[in-house]
Amino acid sequence: RRQAKREAREREKEEIRRIMEEENVVAVHDPTKVSELDALTGLPLDTDVLLYALPVCGPYAALAQYKFKVKLTPGSQKKGKASKTAVSVFVKSPDINAREKDLNKNVND
Repeated sequence: RRQAKREAREREKEEIRRIMEEENVVAVHDPTKVSELDALTGLPLDTDVLLYALPVCGPYAALAQYKFKVKLTPGSQKKGKASKTAVSVFVKSPDINAREKDLNKNVND
């Protein structure tokens, strides 16, 4: 019985490999072959090389794991003022490094 399961797994792996080959799909295991979109993260590590900051808007719960986040509430405050306030909060954070500070300051309204 174990032999039959093992053979079934091997047939499945071979079929997946054949389909990927037919579709010209390449499995990415080399971090240098990752696309820019796949390299985006909301929680950069200290060892990551940061290229730019990308403002993201979404439900607060979806952004819970992001390193930099603010909760915007409806009110009379203008959009530009709200973004400048958010950036100033990020820049004054005690756990921000110099590169993150520069990237946050350069984010446009």
